[in-house]
Amino acid sequence: MRRPGATLAMAKHLKLIHPFLFAATIILFVYSRGQGQIPPGDLIRPLILVAAFVLVLSVIATWVTGSSLKGTLVASACVISLVVTEAVASQLTSLTRGESISFMVTVSLLAGLVGFLIGLTVFLRKTSQAMTAVNGFVSISAFALFTFNVASLAFSWPKSPGMLPFKPGLHIRSLPTHRPDIFYLVLDAYARDDVLRDVYAHDNSSFVDFLQTNGFYLAKRSRANYIPTFQSLASALNMDYLDPLLDSFKKNSNDREPLRWLISHNH
Repeated sequence: MRRPGATLAMAKHLKLIHPFLFAATIILFVYSRGQGQIPPGDLIRPLILVAAFVLVLSVIATWVTGSSLKGTLVASACVISLVVTEAVASQLTSLTRGESISFMVTVSLLAGLVGFLIGLTVFLRKTSQAMTAVNGFVSISAFALFTFNVASLAFSWPKSPGMLPFKPGLHIRSLPTHRPDIFYLVLDAYARDDVLRDVYAHDNSSFVDFLQTNGFYLAKRSRANYIPTFQSLASALNMDYLDPLLDSFKKNSNDREPLRWLISHNH
């Protein structure tokens, strides 16, 4: 039977993990926006980095406030505030039709963030309350958000066609023994020179001249084979359309791993 003291100690430790859960939730949310485009293995590094950041932040905040419960509250507030500040900055950028927000607005946002965190730290340091109940509520909220994101990822996980590694079915050309070094620049979502000039009234000649001066050939009237980047690159790098792959995908599949395979193993 578990001793009451051990149970209380475990409960206290569980109340200290909410900064890590909030940080992990943010990483999972960002990953969900590009699910099917980013390999799951690429999650490991950012999760480790944010865990290390939160750990250092929690240790510093605990030392300043004199309490681990208060320190983790400051750490969680810092993580959430960074996200909110970024969201506000993005919203302001969208309101200005994509133009970068001014330096003074950026400074004001950062000053507000720093001021809020300093004020919270001073308050927690001076208050005599242990903040046990607040930590419990924050921990439950963090766990709920984390669980919701994990469940959302699980339900929306790409339906793999079960074909990797697979034969792409495209026309494979014989490769020469000696191949030259070729720099193939694909500017994603970057319009052609004539489109930039005629539609957006943008003079792109300096960039075009720079490329041509350095020996690059520009396809001035080029068109993408497909609108989405993954399909376009997979088609262009293999010099063929992707029609042979249609029968290999399940209906409504959002798995882009076959396209990534074609890009990495292009012919």
